[in-house]
Amino acid sequence: MAFFLNRQQNNESASNLFAFAFIRKDGSVGAIGHPFYGGSLSPSEIQSTPERIVANNLAFAALNRDGSVRAWGSRDAGGDFSYMPSPSNPKVTKIFSTTNAFAAIRADGSVIAWGRDLSGGQLDKTREKNPEDIQKKIGTNVKIIAASDNAFTVLRRDGSMISWPTDSFGGNARKVSGSFVALASNRYAFAGITESGGVKVWGSRDFGGELSSAAEKSLSGGVKRIVATGSAFAALKGNLITHKTPQP
Repeated sequence: MAFFLNRQQNNESASNLFAFAFIRKDGSVGAIGHPFYGGSLSPSEIQSTPERIVANNLAFAALNRDGSVRAWGSRDAGGDFSYMPSPSNPKVTKIFSTTNAFAAIRADGSVIAWGRDLSGGQLDKTREKNPEDIQKKIGTNVKIIAASDNAFTVLRRDGSMISWPTDSFGGNARKVSGSFVALASNRYAFAGITESGGVKVWGSRDFGGELSSAAEKSLSGGVKRIVATGSAFAALKGNLITHKTPQP
């Protein structure tokens, strides 16, 4: 089985588990692969000029220069979504993805999401697995979004964090406190750098979502950057410190 970290993408092209999508030199979008998962696209489906394509496991989303969004591929994974800016709907500036959902930051710092509920594709309180109205809690002034396999975490400009939808994939940032300046994620966990340079983690302990007492002491301050593999984190603070809770 392949997971979302196996996807390949840059601004001009992206791939999911079954298809490729790309921006041609003339600005049009092309796709090849399984038609149900985004490998088939008619020219009329992307009418604006795209500047970036983002993939999840089963669908694609194109962010256009006018701030609109057009997605295609599996409907369950968010492939039936379109968004057009208006006076009441700010332009989309960035798009992020889990395995089967997308989340986007708009120009006012607010967030929208679409795709599979349990992958973070719903923000409203009517969803059984996501009882809180996350969108109201997020508000505006979001700085960045990080994604695990099936959870999103937003870092707001005031240093606070909010995550959704499920604890098992790291959707439990409420369990950590502090003011944060940076975020990183792997498949099942998240790590954040606090204003004081310390590190806090959450999510699956087998993927670095818990710190040992020794690691907690080593990462209590002076951390400049965190990077992630699929199952571990590394912190840069003069010397490189790696962290992953050992498998039993």
